[in-house]
Amino acid sequence: MKTRQGKCINSEKCPLSREEEIFTVNDGAPFECPICGGELIEYFPGKPAESLAAAMWEETLELPQPMAWEVPAEAPAGWKPEPAPEADPELLPEPELQAEEHRESAPVAAAERARESHNETPKTAAPMDREWWDPDSSDAGFTPSAPAAPAPRKTEKAPAVILVAAVLVVLLAAAGFYAVTHKLIVLPGLTLDAKGSQTTILRISGSNLMGDSLMPAMAEAFLKYRGATGVHSVAGDHPGEKVVLGTLPRDLTVSAIVIDPHGTESAFTCMAERSCDIGMAERRISPEEASRLSPLSGDMYSSEQEHVVGLDGIAVIVNAANPMNTLPEDRVRELFSGEMTNMATATSPIGPVTVYARDDTSAIWEMFSADVLEGRPLAAGAKRIDTASALADAVAGDPFGIGIVEFPFIRGTKPIAVSDNGALPLLPTRLTVATEDYPLTRRLYLYTSGNSSNPNARQFAAFALSELGQEVVRAAGFVGQNVEPLSAAAPVTAPEEYRQLTANARRLSVDFRFLADSTQLDSKGLADMDRVYAAIQELRLNGEQLMLFGFSDRADDHDRGQALSLELAKTVESQLAQKGISPSVVKGYGAALLVASSETAEGRRRNRRVEVWVKE
Repeated sequence: MKTRQGKCINSEKCPLSREEEIFTVNDGAPFECPICGGELIEYFPGKPAESLAAAMWEETLELPQPMAWEVPAEAPAGWKPEPAPEADPELLPEPELQAEEHRESAPVAAAERARESHNETPKTAAPMDREWWDPDSSDAGFTPSAPAAPAPRKTEKAPAVILVAAVLVVLLAAAGFYAVTHKLIVLPGLTLDAKGSQTTILRISGSNLMGDSLMPAMAEAFLKYRGATGVHSVAGDHPGEKVVLGTLPRDLTVSAIVIDPHGTESAFTCMAERSCDIGMAERRISPEEASRLSPLSGDMYSSEQEHVVGLDGIAVIVNAANPMNTLPEDRVRELFSGEMTNMATATSPIGPVTVYARDDTSAIWEMFSADVLEGRPLAAGAKRIDTASALADAVAGDPFGIGIVEFPFIRGTKPIAVSDNGALPLLPTRLTVATEDYPLTRRLYLYTSGNSSNPNARQFAAFALSELGQEVVRAAGFVGQNVEPLSAAAPVTAPEEYRQLTANARRLSVDFRFLADSTQLDSKGLADMDRVYAAIQELRLNGEQLMLFGFSDRADDHDRGQALSLELAKTVESQLAQKGISPSVVKGYGAALLVASSETAEGRRRNRRVEVWVKE
């Protein structure tokens, strides 16, 4: 029986191939390795150049003369090898395997040409490697003209390498984006930075005090409340400007809230120019400013446009060893202006005073200068301190020192009870500031336009007044307006009936106040009504536990003052009744407990109030 000899070329997987084992195959049997099933390369004994390496080398270089083993042993005279048939393009393997398979299949092609030139009938080729040809997916009846030896898998580690490279690219891209957006690197001409590709949904302008920390914190909380991701703050393009960024649900671009703090007056200027949506103010809008804005924004004193977002106050502090306990507000003015240089009292001469004050750029100094000094210059020789903590430390170490700080920085010093022109002296506490009884308390306002087409302005103001928004106010160091019952003692000068009714009761941290010369609640009073109702529900109180005490500013006319105070209390009673709550006690005490001087419009407004107490 006629036989053929061959070697397995599957050196990567077949051990007999690496040992160059020679197989003898009967004619008609598959010409393949009995171990791995790989294709055999025909072997002609006695031809040194016929080694596999030589055959592959010569075929790759396409030498003009045939190799010796390509010439048939009994070639006739003048025999010449036929040129190798051109490869059918449709049978070529995938591009990424062509180069490797060309080298590996070169000996196969050479042997096939030798067999055809020897007039042998080619045997049916074995199926091609399924990595690049699948007979089940090819045309019907198609048979490749030349067998292909299985190519060694030389790229088995490629997927892992590609994966590692992809991860590195992603990490580098993320690091680069972070560096650019946070301005760690600045690329000339680049517009997509931390504020690039954004939509400005809200512009807020005005108060330096509010714009420094309170409004950025409020803007971040507002975006998070609406479900935004990636919320953070960056510096704006202009000095002092801050931009709060976040991506709202279903939005493709970043939303931006721009906060521009350049003073309270700029709030009303920008609203008149329609260059901002919300104005921040450390004081109430003046009648002149409200009149100028009225055609554009409507009634600026209405609850739809005027929003009290929080409360702030100034604590007057002295050394802890100082025997002084109270100061009238006019005496505070004299000490800080230099009109008085000695803190002597009727019972304790102390000595020359040392005044400590914040620098001109601080918000607390702006408030103190406007509300207390009333335009007077600071005392010559006063020491200016950059931070509240450093100022408190300086006063704590100076027996003759006096200064002003925010409430959280009273530490280590002694706060002074301040009175307003003969009114009841009060210490700065959570209760006295929340109820606005403490004379150096002020309101912080947000103003919106009634004609604004931006719904975000109304939504932001509503959030700022909500329970969550007021927690942001408290966290920023100001006094929030969420209502809670607090322990309080009636002053010794209070009416006896008032003292008896409040003896075993707690006072809610809010006083209702009214519009000037009116019995209608002001904008804060309307918002406080909702807060009181929410507190009643949360504390599970009933009307039987509630007591309302009204006060007026009419010290000159006892009867009229008494009637006015009762009328104010009944106004609050009526509002609570609409919510299904009927207080058990409603009283009016006239001008019995003044908290401010009634000589000014602001003092009269503060004196006209209603307190809310809860029986234990």
